[in-house]
Amino acid sequence: MSLHRRDLLAAGAALALPACRSVKLPASLVPDLPCPTPSYWTTLGVERFGASNAAQWMAAASQAGAAADRLGEANLFGPQGWAHAFKAVHADLFLVADLGWDLDPGQWTERATGTLTVSEAKFPSCTGAPAERLAKLAEKVKLLGWRGLGVRVATQAHWSGTGSAYGVPEQFFRSQLRLAHQLGVRYWKVESPLGTDIGLRRMLSVNAAGEAPDLAIENSSGWGPLNSPGTGPDRVSVGEPGRFRTWDQGRKLDAALEMIAFSRVFRAGETTAHLSIPTTLDRVANLLLRAGGDRGNDCLLNCGDEVYMAAALGCTMGVERHPGWTDPALKGYDPRLLRYRMTEVIRAIRWQRIAPPWPVGYTKTELAAERLADDWPVNGDGVAVAQGAPARVARNGPMPKVTATGSVPYVVAAVHPNGAAAVAALPRMFAGRGHVFPEANVTLEVDDPMRPIGVFGRFQSLTLDLVAPPAEVRVLAQDLAADEAVDVTERVSLAGSTMVIPGDLINRIGQSVATRNDQSDPGLVLQIFRG
Repeated sequence: MSLHRRDLLAAGAALALPACRSVKLPASLVPDLPCPTPSYWTTLGVERFGASNAAQWMAAASQAGAAADRLGEANLFGPQGWAHAFKAVHADLFLVADLGWDLDPGQWTERATGTLTVSEAKFPSCTGAPAERLAKLAEKVKLLGWRGLGVRVATQAHWSGTGSAYGVPEQFFRSQLRLAHQLGVRYWKVESPLGTDIGLRRMLSVNAAGEAPDLAIENSSGWGPLNSPGTGPDRVSVGEPGRFRTWDQGRKLDAALEMIAFSRVFRAGETTAHLSIPTTLDRVANLLLRAGGDRGNDCLLNCGDEVYMAAALGCTMGVERHPGWTDPALKGYDPRLLRYRMTEVIRAIRWQRIAPPWPVGYTKTELAAERLADDWPVNGDGVAVAQGAPARVARNGPMPKVTATGSVPYVVAAVHPNGAAAVAALPRMFAGRGHVFPEANVTLEVDDPMRPIGVFGRFQSLTLDLVAPPAEVRVLAQDLAADEAVDVTERVSLAGSTMVIPGDLINRIGQSVATRNDQSDPGLVLQIFRG
């Protein structure tokens, strides 16, 4: 049995709150035990968007070398260092040292990165032989309470220079895998800008199973930031939203599925900030659709920084946002102001203590035939390009119903194998209007009304169609960032098997915990108990 299959079964048995059959109500609906499946925060975003000087910010945002030079001991571990963010969920997340952790300042090239040796110039307290340096870096991360250290593994350093061939012997990687296992490195974010090279990635995954069984290797396909970009029949234009399923006549999807078949984690890839939601959702939805039902497929999908999407669909997260993000050059690269949405990360991760991510093959997924499309002039030429995704996605459960008088949000829902259900409404992006969040009336059928229900985003109302609810009930709700539940029985409408939760109640409860200037959308857990 694979490591993460064991994780899932243990989580299903131990982390989800049991269906309550008594009137004794818990103080909190969120377990203290951290989520066992691999999500992380990466330094990449703040490396690129964390400078306070406009010139430095522009250099780091546009040049990999300038961004890589910002990663170092003072910026990461200093009194105001990046690693001090997200303290409430450090135990749930790996910290991934990303671009340039293994290169001295000023040494960046695509071919130089990937040495897998900590730069002593950037981390002066991590001295000694390569193994000693890595052990010291891993220890510094653990001392701050993070689950463990992860690192970017750039395979292009080992590229032979001909085609997609790699000239480094397998033994090199096997020794590095053993070292990671011995020193407590628990995540490899594998990158390869020079090509995907499925053969190399398969070799890494196969060897990791034997040499480093606790190490999660994340693969991705190196896609561009848009689905179906370029020219010809795949060209994205106004009114012609990119489709992941038909990109390159389906070859992009097929190649991803081939990689998913042997990967521990597969990341949905890079996106533009403005169109991240439809681009990511279209990829994730189609991958879940095609891979679902293959019980032997243990891969977990990673939704990147789309944390509410990941929480509601049972996927892992590769968080990039950080309160240190800035925009001194006024480029508008953070249109959703994610730098003010830190509490969303806390809520999404704490929901996964209740309903941890589960592998793509365990359950099936259904996509609505209706598609929505967002658009934005991402190329700076004033011409809007469009990205589309299914209007609704349902994983291992019934399709949600959505009604509204105008625009509707993307709505995704899932039922965890342990019975917990989740639903998320996700915002839209339109040229000329910017980031908007249309609120809709959403109806979700709930087969087990006594299990926890996660609710993410903004709603006009949420109606739960309950299957066989008890005659007398108490209803508790809790901001997922809070430590105490509140009784909302008198504030919801219950008639027979239908419970209606007003949107303003979701907003009040789901945003009751917020830091200064926090603009996070609501995220709460609700549970019904016998009254």
